[in-house]
Amino acid sequence: MRRNFTLLELAIVFSIIMLAIGLTLPRLGKLPVGVSLRNNVDKVRKLFLTGQLRAVAAGQEQSIRYVNNTFALQSSTGESLTLPSAVKVVFPVAPVFSGSDDAVVFRVLPGREICGPGKIIFSMDRRALAMTFSTLTGDIIVAEQDLYKQ
Repeated sequence: MRRNFTLLELAIVFSIIMLAIGLTLPRLGKLPVGVSLRNNVDKVRKLFLTGQLRAVAAGQEQSIRYVNNTFALQSSTGESLTLPSAVKVVFPVAPVFSGSDDAVVFRVLPGREICGPGKIIFSMDRRALAMTFSTLTGDIIVAEQDLYKQ
């Protein structure tokens, strides 16, 4: 004897599946704060790595400017990256400002060295990540930062 599903059974299963989707979908749309902060810091890190690659390839110094939550690689392409307003940027070491727009300027030398503030702290809500530049190797290190200890 062959058993078929009734319309009522199919409707109940379908409604349970739709209820489960309805409850989980809104949570999938929001990224946790740590993930969102990490993504933004990774974008900034990639901009600095691009500056290093261009400096080595061209044999010329490149510069990266920071003004009003925007990092911009000064080059022929003029790449720029604007951070969301929720991401706060702090320079623990007093940066050298350039020009009338109070821009913080990082110089990227052909040997991969990055001259400028040696550390940038990015924070969002209660999470913070620190980006540190190694003057010897040119490495860019991103690590968790305690907000109460700089």
